Order: sequence, then C-alpha cells, then structure tokens
Amino acid sequence: MEKREVMFYVVISVVFLLFLYVAFSFLSKTTILNPRTLIGNIVLDLQENYKTGDKLTGKIFMSKKSRDSMDSSGFLLLTKGNESIFSETFFLKDILIKDMDSEDYFVELNQIKDFTFQEPGEYEIFFSVMDLNLNIKKSFKVK
Repeated sequence: MEKREVMFYVVISVVFLLFLYVAFSFLSKTTILNPRTLIGNIVLDLQENYKTGDKLTGKIFMSKKSRDSMDSSGFLLLTKGNESIFSETFFLKDILIKDMDSEDYFVELNQIKDFTFQEPGEYEIFFSVMDLNLNIKKSFKVK
C-alpha cells in the first residue's frame, strides 16, 4: 500500500470512531437507554376548590417504566401568592403506591404532608422529581 492509501484508511477510521462516539453519546441520553427516565404521564388529581379547615388531599399518578427511578428524591411545594406555605422533600420509594389494576403508581399528597388550610386564597402546588425531569403544578382556590 502506498502512504496515501494508509493515510486515507486512518482518516476514515478516525472519522468513523468519532461518529460512533457522538451517536452513542446522543443515544445514551434518550429514554431508550437511560434507566433513570420515567416514561409516560404524570397527572395531579386535586380538588379545584377547598374550604378553610379542609385537609390537602389528592393523588399524583405516574406511569412508571424504570426500576431505578424508585431511588429518586422528590419535592412538593405549596404556595399562596408569593408566600411559601410549606416545602417537603422525600424519596419516591418511601411513598409510591402501585396501582393493582395497571402498571401505574401514585402518591397520596397527605402521605407527603398532612396539611389543613387555615386561610382562604389562591394556592399553587408544585410536585417535582428533578433527576427524572418530572414536574407538575396546579392552581386552586380555598374559600
């Protein structure tokens, strides 16, 4: 082989290896190869209106396809206007309940925080599992 041919094969090999590296890096961030990704929906089932003296009740439903996501930590925040009422952190493995009729899981809000509304107003609740990029928020009224 000529020096030119050898150089051509070396350059092609290096370009091919770079292509594989970039392709693998991209694919490893997708849900197919990343075991810490929760695939599916998240739904916050919460009353639209509460009364003063009512307890915060409701459920957060999640379609879960990852066994490793059980080790993730979550965050729940309740605000009224710009004022933080409470914030709680937790591990999913401590509070997730498996729905017997499906592959879904749910969390009961009163398992995270037992809270009774003392004042009327506009409230917002925010639930997040940051490392799974799983977030949901909802506004509601207390009369």
